[in-house]
Amino acid sequence: MRTPAIFLITVLSLASTPATAGVLDEISHRDKIYDIHIQGDEVFVVGYPGLLLHSKDRGKTWEKIDSGGRDALFAIDINEKGRGLIVGRTGLVLMTTDGGKTWAKRDTGIKEHLFNVDITGSGQAWAVGHFGTILHSPDGGLSWKPQEFQAEFPEGTPEAEMGVISDAEKENEGAAVEARLNAVAFADDQRGWIAGEFGMVLHTVDGGRTWKRQPSASGKLLFALHVLDKNRLLAAGSEGTFMETGDGGKSWKAADPGTQQHILGLYPAGDRLYLVGRDGLVMVREGQGQPFKRLSAGLYTWLMTVGFFDENTGLVAGGRGHMLQTSDAGESWKRISGR
Repeated sequence: MRTPAIFLITVLSLASTPATAGVLDEISHRDKIYDIHIQGDEVFVVGYPGLLLHSKDRGKTWEKIDSGGRDALFAIDINEKGRGLIVGRTGLVLMTTDGGKTWAKRDTGIKEHLFNVDITGSGQAWAVGHFGTILHSPDGGLSWKPQEFQAEFPEGTPEAEMGVISDAEKENEGAAVEARLNAVAFADDQRGWIAGEFGMVLHTVDGGRTWKRQPSASGKLLFALHVLDKNRLLAAGSEGTFMETGDGGKSWKAADPGTQQHILGLYPAGDRLYLVGRDGLVMVREGQGQPFKRLSAGLYTWLMTVGFFDENTGLVAGGRGHMLQTSDAGESWKRISGR
């Protein structure tokens, strides 16, 4: 376990570009959008280089917030009390306590890239990333310390007895302890899950003091994870991997979404479930047990993230600075940024 570092805080200069269409016009093909966070009518968008955008009106007008640098920002989460976090390259963490009006930089003491973050209503937070990195903050991002996980299946489980691991893990013996961890999601302050390389799914019931490996329906790299409640979860990843569980991850069921493209993001909007991924992939499932159908986004770059304000109005975004908007549940899309 790494020794926790001294944690420093730097308040960022938050000069914002006026909320005009010109803000989106500045986004070029060199830019990348990695995450969308929607809360009510507000939306935050993060990406590269140091991209931090905000809209108060469902994307009608935008402002650009100075993130304090040009490092890639990979993920953002804000709870209902206005405490929030952004994570990025080389251990970067930005923190807000006022719903995103102002942000402060935290020094986590690590240099590993952080790919995802989750903050609960009480301010408990977790960030995950490269080389098996798991960080926990008990105070909304003010301080951080690493957590460890059990890379092997728990002794006595069928997986441990049979040695059930993915082909990629077999080829890289011992690599699970430094697996790339891409997604983290909590149902409450105690129960959470992490997904990543080798189809790895980790689960905690004690706030991360212990992380144990769960059986997975896939040995593929998992990119996205969403908790519906303490029992129901969704996960997606490379080569069209999609799986879900109704028992808290004790067993996962794989489903065929009808694509072999990498699925990079997912989002439930009412009864609908949206998937996005490589080559402009956008898919929707109209209800539990229904087949997925592909929607036409009209572009072929990768799409990393998706979010909806309601069942009909939403955004997708990804490579080359592309962000698209729909008002008819994805039947048609309007490009609002990217070239």
